[in-house]
Amino acid sequence: MNSTYTMYYSKEECYTDLLVSLTMGVIEVSDISDLLGYYEEAECYECCQGIIEAHRDFKENNYEYDR
Repeated sequence: MNSTYTMYYSKEECYTDLLVSLTMGVIEVSDISDLLGYYEEAECYECCQGIIEAHRDFKENNYEYDR
């Protein structure tokens, strides 16, 4: 039996995850295109929207993690 399982993430979950990851320096802005590509391929379009909005807010608010 060959089955594929794709986890579903809401727009809000993806938004929060990306914003926190960018703010803490876990991922770089340059990684976002690969991340979007992954979720687009999995047809998780709500998550893609959350990623796009988090990236926009990150740039507009110039979030930075204080290490």
